[in-house]
Amino acid sequence: MVGANFWLAAGKPGQDVPGKLVSGIHRLYEQGHFLLVDPQQLATELALKEEVMATKPHVVFAAEERSLPAQQECLELFLEVLPAYYPDLYRLEGEGAARSVTIAFPDGAEKSYALADFANRPLELCGRLVQEDFALLRVSDEPGPHPQEAKHVMTAASVCFSFHGLAEKLGTTTLSIHAPVPGFEEQLEKLLNRTFTALQPDKPIWRNNWAAAYTGDLTMPSYNVGGPGAQLDAMGGTRPPAEALWLKTEYQTLRRLPRSKAILFTIRTMVQPMPEIGSEAARVLHKSLSGMTPSLREYKGVPGEAADDLLLLLEGIMAAEAEEGVVAAEGAAAAAAPVSAR
Repeated sequence: MVGANFWLAAGKPGQDVPGKLVSGIHRLYEQGHFLLVDPQQLATELALKEEVMATKPHVVFAAEERSLPAQQECLELFLEVLPAYYPDLYRLEGEGAARSVTIAFPDGAEKSYALADFANRPLELCGRLVQEDFALLRVSDEPGPHPQEAKHVMTAASVCFSFHGLAEKLGTTTLSIHAPVPGFEEQLEKLLNRTFTALQPDKPIWRNNWAAAYTGDLTMPSYNVGGPGAQLDAMGGTRPPAEALWLKTEYQTLRRLPRSKAILFTIRTMVQPMPEIGSEAARVLHKSLSGMTPSLREYKGVPGEAADDLLLLLEGIMAAEAEEGVVAAEGAAAAAAPVSAR
């Protein structure tokens, strides 16, 4: 299982052109990269989901009644994909209404779910099986400006780690899913509407996103949900220094479900201490952050001097690994030199 730094370096997060948002969308060619199951973190992260689903079910699950066929189609897709790609972790048993799905954790523990118990909320069961969050999108009842630019709205969601406020976002456009992204409406909304409208079941796509998180707690949303300074308020008003930040990366996929025509939006959230992300991810993050407007830096959790401090930290990561490479190369050259030349 590859981590947050890999998916950050693999994509085009934030901005690669100064002052301009980019979608960073890629074709998803490898079906095995649809759902990213990390066996080492599976039990811990699913336990976090179980806890919040038990204590705040209305916060982490919401669905329109009309979304039920799409939810069921999504669950059937999961029950096909998970045992095929992770046979040591998932097994499907029984037939028809008596079917159940079991998670076999690496430590020997098991957790089973009867599909019949989730007949009215299949997407919730999807959320209990894997580490991703999900949203199902449908075409809006309000027509877009052109047939190829149909607006899409959230019709169901099971979300614990990536964004909150599901009840008020149900039935609203994708623009409303996260906190308002500076520049999104002007620079990306039309492009994404076209992309969603043209999306075909056999041609899924992926992108990534990132934020500077003030804690490694997966359940604390980033992106200043709740307005500017929301993360800071949640931390008691104290902004951590750059070396105490966490990189919060989202690996996102989108695919059209063939029967319901809904779009399945998956969000796999990963966190990693910022000083440990490695030089390649630091290079990509530095380029992304350098091109951002002040408002987008605020959205990402590093306003003003905090962004400058993070840039210095990233430069230090890149320089340190470059120096280690030079030392290693010199050592290898010395070891390979003839004895008479030493």
